[in-house]
Amino acid sequence: MSLPHCEPKHLMANQPLGALLLYSTASMTQVLSIIHQQNLRADVISHQKVKEIPEAYKEMYKGNTNDFSYRQANLMIDNYSMITPVIYATTLFINHNLDPEIKSSLENTNIPIGKILEEREWEVHRKILDVSVMPAGMNESYSVVLQDQKDRVVRKIYQISSQRQPICIIAEHFSVHYLENVNKSWS
Repeated sequence: MSLPHCEPKHLMANQPLGALLLYSTASMTQVLSIIHQQNLRADVISHQKVKEIPEAYKEMYKGNTNDFSYRQANLMIDNYSMITPVIYATTLFINHNLDPEIKSSLENTNIPIGKILEEREWEVHRKILDVSVMPAGMNESYSVVLQDQKDRVVRKIYQISSQRQPICIIAEHFSVHYLENVNKSWS
């Protein structure tokens, strides 16, 4: 498997679980549930239909449509006594490529995308487009996953396709501190 250009490889050199989160094409919902042995939920900040591709996604989607939805959410570990945000994610859905039932589920729930696809047994392919380190403080939206003001963010962008058609592009933002320490939660 060849990886896209990835600046943060050195950060995860001795952190196998952090590397798994960044470079795996598996569902993050499944991987995080296994690592933390906890339920996960999506805290959806917004989900709205948009007519134009947000600037951050223009380089990644070259299709010919104006039927999109844009979702912002925090993926949370829910262990009943404490809820911990792990990932801030933005997703661009290509609506005309989505199964109507799945589209409806995505618009009306706090269930993570990976869990919905798994429950519906919808076969998908994930392709990593980019992994990069971003300096802290670039975007207030993902500050919920940061440990402190100096913490940096690693952004993983990937496309999910079904039947060779892109259904969404997801940008996940992880705290570098979290990725470096995820092995401790496993032991």
